[in-house]
Amino acid sequence: MLSGRYRAVNFPGAYVYGFAAGINNAGTVIGTADACSYIYKNGQFKNIDVPGANRTAALGINDSGIVAGWYFSTSCNCSFVYKNGKFLSFSYPGAVFTAAAGINASGQIVGEYTFDYQTYHGFLTSPITQADFR
Repeated sequence: MLSGRYRAVNFPGAYVYGFAAGINNAGTVIGTADACSYIYKNGQFKNIDVPGANRTAALGINDSGIVAGWYFSTSCNCSFVYKNGKFLSFSYPGAVFTAAAGINASGQIVGEYTFDYQTYHGFLTSPITQADFR
């Protein structure tokens, strides 16, 4: 039983819905509070919202510090990866919605996509690496 082994992660500002979604082996936590996402490291929060997005959800982080998640904007319901201030956006070919949910140590991303918002499918990407952010 984990009784007494909890620590609250209280995101900045006022929010209704907040959750910690991922943690890497260095103890860096990523999470979402309402429509904003954060990295929590060494007691400090850093906002990681995709520029121009109405909503960003960070859901996974690997030991290289690459964050994976999804976002909504007026032009895209897509996935993203983030590292050191740089975002890369991607979508499953032809899909109307792509949601990255996790990233492993090799940089492979898993998630879901849909062509019609009725049937959803899983995906696995080729590895994303540090070189992709240059």
